Amino acid sequence: GPAGLACASDLAKWGYKVTIFEALHKAGGVLVYGIPEFRLPKAIVSEEIEGLKKLGVKILQLTAYDVYEKTSTEQSRLLYEDAINQLIEFDRDYGIILAIEVLEDVKHFNTSAKLVPFIKKIDSPLLKEYADTGNLVYNGFDPTKDLKDAITETVAIHIKDAIIHNEHNVGYGEGLVNFDEVFAFLKEVDYRGVLVSECWYEEDYIPDIKKINQFIRSKMI
Repeated sequence: GPAGLACASDLAKWGYKVTIFEALHKAGGVLVYGIPEFRLPKAIVSEEIEGLKKLGVKILQLTAYDVYEKTSTEQSRLLYEDAINQLIEFDRDYGIILAIEVLEDVKHFNTSAKLVPFIKKIDSPLLKEYADTGNLVYNGFDPTKDLKDAITETVAIHIKDAIIHNEHNVGYGEGLVNFDEVFAFLKEVDYRGVLVSECWYEEDYIPDIKKINQFIRSKMI
């Protein structure tokens, strides 16, 4: 956004090497996505961003979606692939592993059967899969079967419940995820990666967190 661009400009002028990590498909934040064209022409924003690049500022796209609220195309997927390759080159110096999450409502990344071929195409030990049991159920897939297709490429798993086309505010054990099967499989393959609980609470969440902790631990036995 504006603050990040301004900070990048000052740091670059002071001699620092600056990289901007952009979550959407064009840098600029509210300047691009929030201010109408008649008040702030996008061409002006583009000129400012090009000026940053001339100062040596790098801009890397981080979104897991190749498009946001628009129709995915072959061109948008190629741009996304290029962004991933750029990010891997950056991460190589720091030993950072990237993981792409299996997503809801993104047809080309909504199951491991589609995501893993992309990861193998990039062909880097720094790019892996971040599985999500809730998103898989949301998309109508079997989490255990999906994990079997991708376990060698999986470095982290979102452990959450869901029903088809609804992943929010579905309590653990109230949705369609078969946690007994999921954890039996993870035990079978001796999975040693990260497990992350994901949930949505707005008020007193501590009792719910304790309940979720107990639920997940009971399935891990």
